Amino acid sequence: MKQNLLQVSVIGLFLCLVISGVLTSIAMARSKKEIINVDMTNIDKLNETAEQAWKDNLEQMKMFYGPFPEQYDKTVIEEIERASLEYGVDYFAAFKIAECESRFDRYATNKVSGAKGVFQFLDSTWEFIKAPGHQYDFKENVRQFMIWYPLHPEWWDCN
Repeated sequence: MKQNLLQVSVIGLFLCLVISGVLTSIAMARSKKEIINVDMTNIDKLNETAEQAWKDNLEQMKMFYGPFPEQYDKTVIEEIERASLEYGVDYFAAFKIAECESRFDRYATNKVSGAKGVFQFLDSTWEFIKAPGHQYDFKENVRQFMIWYPLHPEWWDCN
């Protein structure tokens, strides 16, 4: 009788531990889901905040520099805005360099060096970085700038 009672107690204790473990797992899964949901909400809020700050900075820059001259290619400027946000490159620096190098002209060519496009890539540099397409493809030109400028800012000298 004592042995049976002991077996029942051990089985009961085992079942309690199993049930407790299952309930704990469910509770942890729920809390992880809530944490993930909260984290995603926070990430979305951070993204919205960063995007708004970027837009505010852009508006401040437009106020400081005045409206963009009509001759500037607005599609190029919009691509620089978009890519600077995507790649995390300082928009002000990219804007000033593009303005200095080509005045946002996707077909600009330096008659002395032969550099081409918005950010004035030399043919040798374009080959070195293994960029696809041509320097006159303004989207690719901007993309390559966003990739290489943080690594080699000395490639662009617009003082």
